[in-house]
Amino acid sequence: MINGISHIGIGVDDVDDSLKFYQGFLGFRNVVFDYEGLLPGMDRVAGKTGLKARIIMLASDKVSPVASGMIKLVQVLNAKPHRPKVEFEWGNIGIAEVCLSVHNIEAVYKLATVEKGFKTVLAPSYYKISGEEFKVCYFRGPSGVLIELIEWQMYRGFGGTPAIEAVNHVAIGVSNMEKSVRFYSDTLGFKTEIFDYAGDMAIAAPMLPSPTPDMKMKMISNSYKPAYLEVFQHLPPYRPPITAAHWGDIGHMEFAIEVSNLGRTYEELLEKGVKFLCPPERMDFAPSGEWKYAYVAEPDGLIVSLVEH
Repeated sequence: MINGISHIGIGVDDVDDSLKFYQGFLGFRNVVFDYEGLLPGMDRVAGKTGLKARIIMLASDKVSPVASGMIKLVQVLNAKPHRPKVEFEWGNIGIAEVCLSVHNIEAVYKLATVEKGFKTVLAPSYYKISGEEFKVCYFRGPSGVLIELIEWQMYRGFGGTPAIEAVNHVAIGVSNMEKSVRFYSDTLGFKTEIFDYAGDMAIAAPMLPSPTPDMKMKMISNSYKPAYLEVFQHLPPYRPPITAAHWGDIGHMEFAIEVSNLGRTYEELLEKGVKFLCPPERMDFAPSGEWKYAYVAEPDGLIVSLVEH
């Protein structure tokens, strides 16, 4: 009943202005729904009552075997959204990034940073972990949101016509790798391991707050995907801060896992001791139709939504 990562939720100051980036540059042009109004059951998730927001779910028409996740933009309308003061999102405990699959990463990165003027974070870099070869780079979009691009050698090789695809994975920083992986693997079914690494991450030092960038990293997925989950943890002596967001905060503030039967999933997870911030609710998000959602608190307090539609 539990499928893969459905989407990442990103809080923005102005949805219409943000669409210029997420639709115009990243290519998420398909509007799944565009809703404005109250959201039932969200008081504990958002840390405020009577939440009203505008929500746009965006999908890319460039999906592939390694990229089919969506992006949800959220603008809180009846309260001033909180803007976390975080300099290095990727190094902290929290939702670090959204990662998009690309082809010809060097060309796409040049377009983003040189031609479009988005802030450079990490130039394209080659990795080989657990036999998988890939290139990654990072830049900052509107409101300083951290965007990763990844080009997988296993998919089509490197190079070719420059293109940006859908969401490949969401990355989260955790305080205890074993505890978090047990939660996502044993409880939520992310049992397929893409890679597993522990060691020096000096190549990523420009975007890390740690003076000793030694880390554990795992890429895991559900057999039904559509997108992966990357889990990372700093190794001692560095102890990163926890930057878990409230729903509606500016930046990465939630990610969602698709389920096929939310009612049954809810009951089974309750029996496993999972703590819910919001029990199942349902809304009609035209023109997409009925969506059901619930929110859980994962081991480090990050916001995870379960959605059925």
